[in-house]
Amino acid sequence: MLASNSVHATGAELRRILRSAYDTVRANVRRVGDAANRTFDRVSGAAERYVGEKLKRRVKPPIVIALTLAGVALAVAIVAMVRK
Repeated sequence: MLASNSVHATGAELRRILRSAYDTVRANVRRVGDAANRTFDRVSGAAERYVGEKLKRRVKPPIVIALTLAGVALAVAIVAMVRK
């Protein structure tokens, strides 16, 4: 880091030290950002699967019942038309 023979660092040496520290911080921020993105992707994927399963359980039975009732109503209407 600083020159061992000198108590005071030169301007060029200080710039090199600061540049190295800046590069290190940028690399660490990039790594943390990448890890955060991966974690967010995993969590959002799990949340989507969870909500999808909940929707299937809640939506599927009412839709099946509605379609069944609509089919019965259509059959009754056809029978009523044929009888007239």
